[in-house]
Amino acid sequence: MNVAYPEGYNDEDKAAYDDLISRGRQLLGSKIKPNDEFLLDLSAKITINQWRGYKNDMTDEEIQEIKRQHKETAQAGLIETPPELFYFIV
Repeated sequence: MNVAYPEGYNDEDKAAYDDLISRGRQLLGSKIKPNDEFLLDLSAKITINQWRGYKNDMTDEEIQEIKRQHKETAQAGLIETPPELFYFIV
């Protein structure tokens, strides 16, 4: 698999990313659908950003709105977060 690391990742960040992806696949195994594997990628990148103290420039209100929309779609049985919102945070 060809990995597109975020610009600015050093070797330590890349190693951490690879490790997090590997652990996620081991934990989830066949439980995660191929279409949802992008969530592993996002989770790893978000985790590394938090470790490094990188900010996403979103306001608390924007984050709360994303959470609200996700909760509504989950309750409706549609567990898909609109990509234009989800990809904004990485």
